[in-house]
Amino acid sequence: MEMNDARKDASLGRVLHEARDKMKEKHPEGFSIRQFSKAIGLSPAFLSKLENGSIDPPSPEKLILIAQKLALDPNYVLLLANKIDPELKRIVISHQVEIAEFLRIIDGLSSQHIHFLIQQAKMYKDAERTENVEKSGESSESKGGGNG
Repeated sequence: MEMNDARKDASLGRVLHEARDKMKEKHPEGFSIRQFSKAIGLSPAFLSKLENGSIDPPSPEKLILIAQKLALDPNYVLLLANKIDPELKRIVISHQVEIAEFLRIIDGLSSQHIHFLIQQAKMYKDAERTENVEKSGESSESKGGGNG
């Protein structure tokens, strides 16, 4: 199921409530509404309203913390909350022209094609890291006098 399909069947509050209940079954201590709200820095009343869908979601940073503590995908939780990860904002701002062009190009592509592009980007990034590590190793050897 694609994330957008899952979103149609889920609300943020329901997903968080079900995940907290599941965690409470495994770990009775720490996941009551009072204990969990304290652990994430929210009031029990706010958490209850969030789970019931009667209040706007907190900040993206807080949602990421909640997702991590409930073993949920932070990207999925942010999607349900209609929020953007602050890290993505930083990336977009630092590469605004390139990101805008890329998003316009991929608009309308199937998820399968987008996943293919993601895999290609990962390969390029891994190759670049390997190349940088090799270069830094070479420069360390040349600074050390190359004795060997």
